[in-house]
Amino acid sequence: IINSRFISNIDNDGEPGAAHFSGDASLTFFNCYFDSNEGNYHGGAIFLEVANFNITGCTFISNKCTIETSDYEKQSRGGAIYLQIQDGNNIIDSCLFDQNTVKNAGGSIFVNFLVNNARSKLLDFKNLLNITGCTFTNSKSDNSGGAISSGFTSDSGEASRDGDMTIENCTFTKCDALNGGGIFFPDGTNTYCYKTRKLPL
Repeated sequence: IINSRFISNIDNDGEPGAAHFSGDASLTFFNCYFDSNEGNYHGGAIFLEVANFNITGCTFISNKCTIETSDYEKQSRGGAIYLQIQDGNNIIDSCLFDQNTVKNAGGSIFVNFLVNNARSKLLDFKNLLNITGCTFTNSKSDNSGGAISSGFTSDSGEASRDGDMTIENCTFTKCDALNGGGIFFPDGTNTYCYKTRKLPL
């Protein structure tokens, strides 16, 4: 999907406002624009559950995931993007995330690793989510991960569905959450951060 715009789309069920893709295919978004899309609990703009994906040079502004519920499986996650990852080479590169919001986790991005506690060897980037050269500004979560969150925490405090990822050369500015203003992982996920800046308020 190239040079496309998704603006003010709304879903009233569990789907994201703009797009939901699933299956064994590879998917690429290049130079796309997502503005003011609204979903309930599987991402405000995009829900991806594909073999692998590449999101490059895209802009996500004022997307939101809004539902408030006591149902653990339907709590809102991923203000802009909800990712369900099991395998593959998954990349988010040179994207702008601005003013995306969520009620529960991941103001801009939420990651659900289907293989529980997916781990890799140190600095072995195969099968990881790689987030590079992205800017996160004014992303907000009412609970955890103002910009990025991975994994679930049950009411008893047990963590699951987290996994390894790399965050490189990204900037986080004025992101806000109760737990982890910029980034939150509930269970000691191996996250490699390189040349990453969190600017002062």
